[in-house]
Formats: sequence, structure tokens, C-alpha cells
Amino acid sequence: MTNQYPPGPNNQPQQPYPQQPQQAYPQAGQPYPQAPGQPYPYGQPAAAPVSPPTNSLAIIALILGIVIAPAGIVTGHMALSKIKRTGEGGRGLALAGTILGYIGTAAGLLAIIFSLLITFVFGAVAVTAAGAGLSQAQEYEQSLEEFGTDQVEPEAGPAQLLDTPEKILAEWPACDLARELNNSTGEFMDDAEWYAAQEALAQLLGPGADADAIRAYIEHMKLGTAMDLNLTAGHVAATEAAEAKFCTQ
Repeated sequence: MTNQYPPGPNNQPQQPYPQQPQQAYPQAGQPYPQAPGQPYPYGQPAAAPVSPPTNSLAIIALILGIVIAPAGIVTGHMALSKIKRTGEGGRGLALAGTILGYIGTAAGLLAIIFSLLITFVFGAVAVTAAGAGLSQAQEYEQSLEEFGTDQVEPEAGPAQLLDTPEKILAEWPACDLARELNNSTGEFMDDAEWYAAQEALAQLLGPGADADAIRAYIEHMKLGTAMDLNLTAGHVAATEAAEAKFCTQ
């Protein structure tokens, strides 16, 4: 068998040319083979990336941040820590719940502080007003006790006593009567005159709360029972109102 290739230089047999491997063409209906590193063939899109699941604590943190602010803060920080560790989704929800929790907690604290301040201010005003009214009533009670211990018999006879409201009204101008009963100077040393003067002032005031307060105080004093501070305070207020009414006309 002879060599089918002519001799090469120096009469050496020439090697045959290397044969290129024939590329196999696909049959009809089959896709062309894909070279490594090339994109997917036309008509076959790449699969979409799968998003990580949302962390359940992040959703709970958002809800609690709206409803229960302090719990939203705690749950939000727990969710952020877990998301950072596991790579789950929902970081925006956890952050929103945490921020809402801080805002709600701050607003609640401000409301509590404001309510405490309002309560303290109104309480201080009420205590001051009550203390002033009580001290005035105590002073009036003390003056009545002194009036009872220092009472002397009047020099005038019974016929000269102003022991009826009509006699009082005939002798005393309204302003002088109101001023005397509001700040007694000892003009009415007899019980009968003092009661008559109180009834006369009540008649001058006419129907109303002040006249009722004076009459209630008179009836209480006639019974001789223990001092009632409420009735005493009402009597003081009524005589002050009478002086302001009759002495400014």
C-alpha cells in the first residue's frame, strides 16, 4: 500500500492534515446546542429571583406600634435584629413599627405629664380657696364665742329692746345693718336683738339663696348645737353680699 500523500521536504513522508470534527446539526424541531457561558436561547427566559419571606415579627411590630406603642418598640427591635441575622424581608415594616412606637410612647408621656400638671394646679387652687374659707369661718366662730362669753345685760328695759325685725328696720339703715352683721362691733348685745337683726337683713335681701343662708344659720344657732362650719360659711358669704349690695347703692 502506497502513501497517498506526496513526500515532504527531505523525502520524509508527509503527515495527513488533521481532520476537524464535524459539527452535528440538530434535527428539525430541536434547539441548537448552547455553548457554555452563553445566555439562554431565544424563547426561554431566565427564572425570576425568589424574594425572601417577610418576617412575621415585622408585621406584628407595625400593628403594635399603632395600638400599643411600647410593645411596638420592643417587637420592632427584635424584628430588625432577626432580619439582619436571617436575611428575611420586612425591614421597612419593622422600622415603621419601631418609629411609631417611639412617637406614641413620647406622646403618651407628654399627655401624662400635662394631666399631672393640670391636676396639681387645680388642686393647689382648690386647697387655697378652701383654706381661706375655713379660716374666715373659724374667725367668725371665734367672734361668736367671744360674743357669748362677754354678753352683758342691756341697760335699757324690755320696752326699749329692738327685739323684732320691724323695730330693727325702723332704727337701722340697710347699709349699717349689713355692715354690723358682717363685722360685728357689739351693737346687738341681746340674743333677741341679734336674731331680730338677722331676720331683718334676710327680709331686706328678699327671696334668694343669701336670705335662706341667714335664716338657716339663725335656726341652727337657736338650737344651741355644735357649730356647723358650712352654715357659718354660708352666713358669712350672705352678710358680705348684703354689705356689697346695700353699701354701694
